[in-house]
Amino acid sequence: MQRDIRVKRTCTSEDLNWEERVLIVRSPTYAEKQQSTLEKRLDKAKTALMALTPPVGPGKKQIKDESDLIKAAEAIISRYDVSGLLVYTYEQEKKLVEKLAGRGHSGEKQGKKVTEYVRSQMTGVQRCEQAITERISALGWRAYATNAQNAFLSFESSILEYRNEYIVERGFGRFKGKQLNIAPMFVKRDDQVKGLTRLLSLAVGILTLMESVARQSLQQQGKKVAGLYQDSARKETDTPTSERLLRAFAKITLTQIYLPDKIVYHVTPLNPVQQTILALLIFIPLSLLHTLETNIQRFHKKHSLIRSQKSLLFVLCSSHNIQDLTRTRSFGGLFPLLPEVGAMHDLRTRPQAA
Repeated sequence: MQRDIRVKRTCTSEDLNWEERVLIVRSPTYAEKQQSTLEKRLDKAKTALMALTPPVGPGKKQIKDESDLIKAAEAIISRYDVSGLLVYTYEQEKKLVEKLAGRGHSGEKQGKKVTEYVRSQMTGVQRCEQAITERISALGWRAYATNAQNAFLSFESSILEYRNEYIVERGFGRFKGKQLNIAPMFVKRDDQVKGLTRLLSLAVGILTLMESVARQSLQQQGKKVAGLYQDSARKETDTPTSERLLRAFAKITLTQIYLPDKIVYHVTPLNPVQQTILALLIFIPLSLLHTLETNIQRFHKKHSLIRSQKSLLFVLCSSHNIQDLTRTRSFGGLFPLLPEVGAMHDLRTRPQAA
């Protein structure tokens, strides 16, 4: 931080009064980034202005009216937010063309008419260096406000806390995103609105916790996980998102096999990526995952001729709408597996809720 201004002010709202600090800070890094963006906008605006009046030729649309040229140029300047930073010049070109007035060949009695063709031509675009310098001097400034006292939250700590605001905004983005999709709510009663909001709030907490635990585990182990990107199976990352972690479990099938005296469950064996994710999240030890996979393979070999009567795709990927998942009872068939991993063949039928 190169420069800072600190101001105190008293705020009033209805019956509440409080004092807050306003921290006005200029960041050189942020100013350089904004300046680079400004230069790119100036170049794009200059190119677009010159492209308004292309040379005369087939397929080259010409602007005849002066007012139309000015309107199009001002629209470009407004689009790139460079008002007052560029000055353009243009001229009107006129051309007289003489043609025969009627049919037939030219002669003494054949009349002629003169047609005037007018087109506008952009002659140049200049930069206003003084105005650009003034604009650059105003870049990089930000204002932060807090009601915390300096003894509790110092100036430097306040800036660092505000720079982490994207973490909070990301949670709201998940609320409104494709996975949770809090709006629109297809409910009518107030208790339903309250219950659905609380349920999705819990889902946001779970996604945030899952992502944090996975990243901390990778950081502690000094490793990266691969297989989370659909476009590149070998691509590795040490900052996976919850959505990518869940998408890795998209192709898990739970099959219920009904025998005369019992129901046997079969789950698709977990691949190495799924085992790694579960180990990172500290849900199930790797030793238990290996035991589960061994029992599944043993069951599959012994009962390969048994026809499955019910196949259930248990999808945990982020493309599913959680509101839809809460309305299904598909999860019930998965839970009997976990306490009976070592004796999968002896899973007895238990009464199921209607």
